[in-house]
Amino acid sequence: MDNSAFVKLVPVNYYAVKNAYIEGQFFYSKDYSECHVMFRYYENDKSISESGLFDIKTDDLVKAFAKVGIIVTIPDKNE
Repeated sequence: MDNSAFVKLVPVNYYAVKNAYIEGQFFYSKDYSECHVMFRYYENDKSISESGLFDIKTDDLVKAFAKVGIIVTIPDKNE
């Protein structure tokens, strides 16, 4: 299973009218060494279903955050 497929999703304007969408909720450690995502499917602003928790790569979390304007700087492990 390719856990990086979510990076291909396209963010939508929060205020746009939409009948159905997928929300990703991210969980990560302070140093970003452990990253996870859970998805919820909504129809007409009502949660219909949710996934389990998926492990994701730090690089994929950084790419997903960048899509919505959040820039993450990974701390250097040698410091």
